[in-house]
Amino acid sequence: MQVGAPRDLYEKPKNPFVADFIGINNLIPGEIQGIDSAGRGMKVQTRIGPLICSSDEPFKTGDRCMITVRPETASISQSEDTPEGFNGMGGTVSFAYYSGNTIRYDVEVGSDAVFKVDIQNPWYHQTLPLGEKVHISFPQQITLGIPIP
Repeated sequence: MQVGAPRDLYEKPKNPFVADFIGINNLIPGEIQGIDSAGRGMKVQTRIGPLICSSDEPFKTGDRCMITVRPETASISQSEDTPEGFNGMGGTVSFAYYSGNTIRYDVEVGSDAVFKVDIQNPWYHQTLPLGEKVHISFPQQITLGIPIP
């Protein structure tokens, strides 16, 4: 499906199979609403709202794509602020698992969507309770749009 260096396979998968096969990934289908003049930045309408992503693929407006976001690149907070240059969305904690060096959250971000967030080295992070309203944010520059085969 894809041949390359481990880092490329992990950070720049070429299709949803590779994105999900190499580690955990949030895969969000959407339709491209606009592309910047350089052809790399895209606004994508998804079931959880509009997201800004990048891509090396030759997409055009109206194409369908899959947004990929690794759980460890996202942050979770009780503040509703989304920093400049980040995608953001609200949700509700539906699962929290403390494993020592990581806390894994499942956050319901719509009627049928769950977004995974990993907090690495959670020494100063108090585990959020189930049902807690939270805000997720993740950098636009590492939010990746890939083709849907």
